[in-house]
Amino acid sequence: MKPFRIDPAGHLEVSGRKVTYYEGGKEQAGAGQLVFVHGTSGTFPEHFGEIASLLAPKAKVYGLDMDSSTSDGAALELADLVLQVETLLDEVVPSGPTTLVGYSLGAVVAAAVAARRPEAVDQLVLIAGWAATGQQQRLFNRVWADLWSSGSPALSTYMFNHFFGGPSQDSMPPGMADQIIQTLTMTDVVARQMDLNDRIDITDELARIQARTLVIGCTHDQLVPLRQTKLLFGGIHDARFQEITAGHAVIYERTAELVRSLDHFHSDPTRHPAGVTIPNLVA
Repeated sequence: MKPFRIDPAGHLEVSGRKVTYYEGGKEQAGAGQLVFVHGTSGTFPEHFGEIASLLAPKAKVYGLDMDSSTSDGAALELADLVLQVETLLDEVVPSGPTTLVGYSLGAVVAAAVAARRPEAVDQLVLIAGWAATGQQQRLFNRVWADLWSSGSPALSTYMFNHFFGGPSQDSMPPGMADQIIQTLTMTDVVARQMDLNDRIDITDELARIQARTLVIGCTHDQLVPLRQTKLLFGGIHDARFQEITAGHAVIYERTAELVRSLDHFHSDPTRHPAGVTIPNLVA
């Protein structure tokens, strides 16, 4: 598949927030569309730009840069992000089979959208997501917050070490880890998203998800442990599970494998029945 360029297509006004959205790809009769929701500290181009461009020759693709700004020091709430995705679905995405794809915090948002607006989501893909924040995650978040509040330069290294899987780190050429660490800029926006990550609990909403769902967990994920992602699989009625040998940075570590999985599921969501674990063909 030849990659497509996915450029910003416009802005949405959502509760005083200006949300950039993206549109691209090739419209195919009956093919529907894929809608992408990025994760913590990312944007659509950063987390899904390459993946969406590789899927665009077969279907229309959409994405957005979620606005995590707040006023008067208020905390960011899940409902703030859910409303942004709902607005994209209502005002931009055309009718037809829609596969909503979320990564990390974006997977939590996508699952909540599917639960609250079942008529708008036909297929759902949750990558490295979770239902309720666990103790291991809270301890990571606590250290993250301490490093952030102290202005420690070690924060980017701490984030990198948990973001990329151990095998992926070991395979990097000399100097590459340091280059990536230098690009990991932590901001007030990320701090608000991290605070939200610490308060996630959508357990009671999972039973309301009607969409055919693919849950993808990552073997070496230290930010969202595999067992946490499996709780999504167990809580959604029409779900199948796939484990990918990667860290939380699966979008970078296993891009081609993700593209294949998304392509197969969007094209034929019933290829694997609900309740099964899809074999991992790439070790």
